[in-house]
Amino acid sequence: AVLRALVETETVIEINTRRLGDARGIKELAPIYRRYYELGGRYVTIGSDAHVPAGVGRHYDRARELAHDFDLQIVTFRERKMRVCEDWGLILAVRCVPAPLCKRVHRLEFQ
Repeated sequence: AVLRALVETETVIEINTRRLGDARGIKELAPIYRRYYELGGRYVTIGSDAHVPAGVGRHYDRARELAHDFDLQIVTFRERKMRVCEDWGLILAVRCVPAPLCKRVHRLEFQ
């Protein structure tokens, strides 16, 4: 019911890279993205949910592969508008931690 609601409201689902470090995580998540596609979902964002700098972008390649495996287009949002990621590079908007002390958003780019 949740995935159907996401598709019906054209809400983009996220692939979170945190659980993609082992085969079990991928095995458990794959059916979710497969079903999302079957119901009509076509777009995903990728997030790393990093709590330490070393976690930023970790397992990004696996997230791209997962999106590709289920024919899902990776998108990002800027000023509340969805933009399709044309290339397979990685652009992250990162807020400093702790957030109350730093309001800046830093852009990191990986190729």
